[in-house]
Amino acid sequence: MRAVFVLLLASAAACGQPAAPDDATATIDVCSGGWFRCYARARVVALATPSGYGPAELESAYNLDVSTPVDATVAVVDAFGYPGLETDLASYRSQFGLPACTSASGCLTIVNQEGQTAPLPQAPPPGDDWTIETALDVDMASAGCPSCKLIVVQADDDGGDGLVVGNDIAAAAGATVISNSWGASEAEFDVSANDMHFTHAGIATFASTGDGGFEPDGASYPASSSNVIAVGGTSLERDAVTARGYSERAWAGAGAGCSVVVPKPSWQTSRACDMRMIGDVSAVANPGTGVAVAHGGGWTVVGGTSASSPLVAAIFAQTGHGAATPAFAYANPTAFFDVTTGSDGACDSVLCSAAPGWDGPTGNGTPNGAVLTGALAPTLAVVQPFDGQVVPPGFTVQADCTSNDGASVAEVDFTVGVEPLGDVTVPPYTIAAPTSLPDRSYTIAIACSTSSGAQTTRAVSVTQAPGCSADADCPGATDTCYLGACIAGNAGADGLGASCRDNSDCDSGQCASDGIANHCVIPCALGTDACPTGFSCEQAGAGGACWPLNADAGTGGCDASGRASPWLVAMALALASRLRRRRRAR
Repeated sequence: MRAVFVLLLASAAACGQPAAPDDATATIDVCSGGWFRCYARARVVALATPSGYGPAELESAYNLDVSTPVDATVAVVDAFGYPGLETDLASYRSQFGLPACTSASGCLTIVNQEGQTAPLPQAPPPGDDWTIETALDVDMASAGCPSCKLIVVQADDDGGDGLVVGNDIAAAAGATVISNSWGASEAEFDVSANDMHFTHAGIATFASTGDGGFEPDGASYPASSSNVIAVGGTSLERDAVTARGYSERAWAGAGAGCSVVVPKPSWQTSRACDMRMIGDVSAVANPGTGVAVAHGGGWTVVGGTSASSPLVAAIFAQTGHGAATPAFAYANPTAFFDVTTGSDGACDSVLCSAAPGWDGPTGNGTPNGAVLTGALAPTLAVVQPFDGQVVPPGFTVQADCTSNDGASVAEVDFTVGVEPLGDVTVPPYTIAAPTSLPDRSYTIAIACSTSSGAQTTRAVSVTQAPGCSADADCPGATDTCYLGACIAGNAGADGLGASCRDNSDCDSGQCASDGIANHCVIPCALGTDACPTGFSCEQAGAGGACWPLNADAGTGGCDASGRASPWLVAMALALASRLRRRRRAR
């Protein structure tokens, strides 16, 4: 979001070999800002030679091979005009031996917020220098993907909606990926009304998380959108002790936090907070270990998550992941260098302190280009049945499978127990179990394979029971017809998750509905924390009941994506276990 500029002593550097950045260099703000800010911090000094990390260092640090050209386009969305853009870009690419990228060749496209090449916006006013931000964006896009075409969308200013709608312009112009190195407090937005501008099927959209460190009262938007890949920041340092040759720690300024507006998406599982957590991935951002940028006929060093967002976007384009969604990094954590040290604030949790796995400042880590370029396991989700479900004869099995490495999905194979059900080669990946299967418990194995040879497997356990359309169809007088199958009814009191007719059926003394059927729940007093770990006290009927975090009570047992809620799954597991115990007893 904020580009950060560094005052460096004008020490000489060898041509094409930038000097090592200084981690102790002070910075000041550059942008005065409108509604949106680039949040640049700088003491701008024109240097005769580049200093800071150049493309070769970044490629080495992130294990990236750019020798094979790709057919992809990186778009950056910025504010105000920049008359010297093409000249400065030519200086950067020439200095570091990158192929030329010009408007005349069709490699570089510069448009206004209406998508037209003319007239372009006026240059920014003094103290609000988005030209430095734009220079950083195109230089990082060039470093991460030298063969990519570039689109620069220039909004009229940073006070209107041009930056937001600029994402639509970038998508319409043919972007493979879109980077937004800017943001503002999410409290200033109607997120539901603006999110459509950051949602373009098959186009990965990135946004900087900010440069103010941990934010306890919200997060930066659009990074907090669940449709955007939120890019945090690290300090990148040469490290001869490691095989990689570099090491990283969380940068103290990396934006991170918990949204107060956007619900937690299904692909985020950390219990650090109950809403959308920021960020998702990261890259170099500390201005003290920053990158070389050509601007105004000279050079400077730049940092901030304004650097990491276009760099990561370009790496995704270079490695064939232009269609990635924010869920990608969570499904493929081994494709990122895990950052486990450093912090960006004080919060006593991974929201502000780097740790193994996901954390706020660095997300799932920084890109490992070699792994990203290789065959990646596809993302496989079981749509139905859910784990522990009691199913009727002839039950349907359905899966979603998405390739993560540009390969096509070859087939999805289904097995029930030891018997193959068959394979499906085109979506929807759905198959029906034979009605001849006897009523008992089964493990359903699902495998998705891609043309690159990568494979992901999932398994769910189900119990087949007599089919039904109403309670009266079931053999037991107190049986319940639940999702088309008969669930053995209660003979008396029972525990959490068991089916019930009224409160007297439950050990807990409370019978509540999940919108489909009644189940025993744990009662609680609304507004208290008197629930087990992982549960919160929510409205259920006339009182309160302990529901798993992020599950919706009374919504038909489904979450926002239409899949079974964690609460429903938990109850189904308990019900299935009860049914198995009853059958063994018989």
